[in-house]
Amino acid sequence: MTPENTQKLLKRFPILYQDYYGSMKETCMVWGFEVSDGWLEIIYQLSLAIEDELGYTRFQKFMFMCKKRWARRWNALIYRLSPVGTSDIFAKFFQAIAPKNVRDGTKDCYPDAYQHRWYLLGSYWAHLELGLKALTWHPNTGFAVSQVKEKYGTLRFYCGSNDRIDHLVDLAERASELTCEICGKYGKMRNKGWMMVRCDTCWKEQQRKRRESEKQWKNINACLRDLLVEAERVAKEYEKPRPLPPGLFRRILKKLLG
Repeated sequence: MTPENTQKLLKRFPILYQDYYGSMKETCMVWGFEVSDGWLEIIYQLSLAIEDELGYTRFQKFMFMCKKRWARRWNALIYRLSPVGTSDIFAKFFQAIAPKNVRDGTKDCYPDAYQHRWYLLGSYWAHLELGLKALTWHPNTGFAVSQVKEKYGTLRFYCGSNDRIDHLVDLAERASELTCEICGKYGKMRNKGWMMVRCDTCWKEQQRKRRESEKQWKNINACLRDLLVEAERVAKEYEKPRPLPPGLFRRILKKLLG
């Protein structure tokens, strides 16, 4: 989906798509809306129906976004204080306190070097990481969508839900089976190497581009075959024994005898 349509959905439904700026370790929404613009209206109407079903007030939405914003900043601070975020500082400090023969590489670090008392800091640092993880904050910020994508030619809308929201998502997925993913017009399921929903116009255009691409690849393959044949010919030429230039031994004897 284009950035303009993505921002349109994010501004209109900030609670539903609050994880768009989250971490890829926690949600797949960071990859954005993995569909084309033809399904924008389906996703928009589905989001409206889900928002109406949830019934959040304006004050609740404001509180959810405030908690989400401060939780993101707080967790980012914890990450900077953790061994992962300060790995460069720890590496420099670890290098500074190491014995000189280990620092210079004149002595193997395993296992004798780790018997040095300063190397106990490594285990302390690992315990510090576990302690900092307990300080992360993940408050309840309302209903959130985890992923929106295309799979097997139809829309996939992953979220925590109830029976009513499941029904709405199922209706949207069925609607995507009859809607062209490119332009949004009536389409049919096409299965030619990859399942997709296309109208007749978009399908013909896609097949035309595919034929042009195949023609270009055939030309590239022909050029590569010609280059391979030429390379083999040049290699065989260099493998042939070449005659010595005339008068070579006479010049060598002349230089040796002065």
